[in-house]
Amino acid sequence: MLSSVACLPIRPREEDKSILHDTTKESHMKSRCRAEAKEITTLNRENSPLLRLPGELRNRIYEYALCQDWRMKLNANPFRNDSPRIHKRYFKDLQRVLQTTGACKQMHKEMALLYFKFGTFIVNGSPYAFVNQWLIHRSLPQQQAITRLVFPCTYELSYSVRESWMRGNFRGADFRPRDVTNLKLPIVLPGLRKITISIDVRTPERHIGNGTMPRLSILQLEEWTAYDIEVFKEACLGVAVAIKYQFCRALYYMA
Repeated sequence: MLSSVACLPIRPREEDKSILHDTTKESHMKSRCRAEAKEITTLNRENSPLLRLPGELRNRIYEYALCQDWRMKLNANPFRNDSPRIHKRYFKDLQRVLQTTGACKQMHKEMALLYFKFGTFIVNGSPYAFVNQWLIHRSLPQQQAITRLVFPCTYELSYSVRESWMRGNFRGADFRPRDVTNLKLPIVLPGLRKITISIDVRTPERHIGNGTMPRLSILQLEEWTAYDIEVFKEACLGVAVAIKYQFCRALYYMA
């Protein structure tokens, strides 16, 4: 015969009561915050003159006001210990601009990628560091949104190379910025549409007076997979001259 045993109710300990109370309170606070955030978002959308405009018009305003002439000067040189960090002072301008996205939830959502889409990223420093220490830490949508890059690098040309340029022997000119072309930018940045590079191609002194200026040949840019390549060079008298090459959208494979 089995003896019946009375089961006494187990009373929760004081610490268990505290944990249960805190969990319930936290859940209640989260629900309340979500409800308040939704209410604020609705009020902003209904009362804000900007947010009442059509989405296409808002995007044009965002582009005109914030992104049209915006430049991010990114110095991606690594630290001495080669750790994947970049000093915060290089992002102070960007942080100041990004504060605009914190105005409200809807503006944050709409403007999150506009700085990457319309901004021009000026890479001052190592292109490899730009990719390996900064770019890979961006989200995939941010990487896909980047369309413009500037590499203000100075490529020094030897006297013999400059002589070749003056004779029109562009194939003999050693203009191979492999430190940039080997980055496989079409893979890392699938949305990239424009690359700007800056090189110093001042002519020898004895050619200054004859009005001859070195030229850039598309043959020297065969390794680029690009897009719209804009090359800035310095002419004989130091006057900046912009030469634009409009490439077709077909993919040119890198060497």
